[in-house]
Amino acid sequence: MGPIGFIAARERLEIQWEGDQAEPALPHDLRVLYVKSTEDIAPRFRRVTFRGQNLDYDRDDQLHCRLIFQPRGIAEPLWPMLDHRGHVVWPDNVAVPTRVYTIRHIDAAKQEIAIDFSLHANPGPATRWAMDARPDDIVGILGPAANGPKQAEFYVLLGDETALPGMARILESLPATATGHAFIEVDSKVDELPPSCPTGGSIRWLHRNGAGAGTTTLLEGALRCVQWPKNPDKTFLWGGCEHKAFSAIYRHLKKDIGLSRDRFVLYSHWHRSLSEEEIIASGAEAYLPQ
Repeated sequence: MGPIGFIAARERLEIQWEGDQAEPALPHDLRVLYVKSTEDIAPRFRRVTFRGQNLDYDRDDQLHCRLIFQPRGIAEPLWPMLDHRGHVVWPDNVAVPTRVYTIRHIDAAKQEIAIDFSLHANPGPATRWAMDARPDDIVGILGPAANGPKQAEFYVLLGDETALPGMARILESLPATATGHAFIEVDSKVDELPPSCPTGGSIRWLHRNGAGAGTTTLLEGALRCVQWPKNPDKTFLWGGCEHKAFSAIYRHLKKDIGLSRDRFVLYSHWHRSLSEEEIIASGAEAYLPQ
C-alpha cells in the first residue's frame, strides 16, 4: 500500500496506472544485518547490536528504520519488493514481520547499528524476536528516515518507552547551550535509563506504578506544566507514544500552545487496540490525531 492508499483506505480506492511498467524490485535502501550481540540494559529493555555493510548514514536526524525479521535458519531470506505502483509485494505472497524502530546508535567505522527493544506485556512479533535473538540471526533494514530534531534554543522531548531511544539519541546530540525538558514515561524507577543531557536541560521521569502502558495522562499533564518561551520560532518538540496520548498532545500543541507544525515532530508509535497490520488496513484514521 502506498501513501495515497493508506490515507484513503476507507474509500477502497483502486488506482490504475498507465504507461510503462517495471517489474517488482528490491527497495534501493535495503541492507542485510546480522545480530552481533544482545544486552539487557534494563529489566524491560534489550539492546541488540547488528553488524552489516554500507551503513554510512551521515545525518543525525535520521532516527527511524524499518526492520524485517527473518526466521532463524532460513535458507533464502524473504524480502519485500516494490511494484510499478509503489506498493509492497512479497515473493509468492509470503510475508515476514516488519516493524519501525529507532536507531539508538550507529558506528560507521565498525559498520554496526544498535537498536533498543522495549520488552512489554503481550509482545508482538518484533518483541518476541528480540527476546529470542541470537548471534548471526538475520534481519533486513530499510531507511533510515529523517524527522529528528530541528535547530532551536528550547527543546521539549516527551514519550513513553517506545520513544526513549530517540529521546536519548537527541539529548546526546544537542549543543551544550540548549535548554528545555524531557518527560519520559516508564512503569517504575527500575525502568529508568538516564541519558546524558545538556546542563540547561532537565529530565523528569513519569512512573505509571503498575498502570497499563497507554492508559495514563502522565505525558499530557507534564506538558501542560511547561513554561514556553515567548518566541515559538526558537522552540522545538519531539515525541512519541501511544495513539490516544499522541492525539491529546497534538491537540494541546495546536490549539492551546499554538505551536506551528514545523516546530514539532510527534509520532503515534503504537496503538493499544490495533496491531501495525490492523492500522495499515484501517488507514489514516487509526494513525493520525483524533
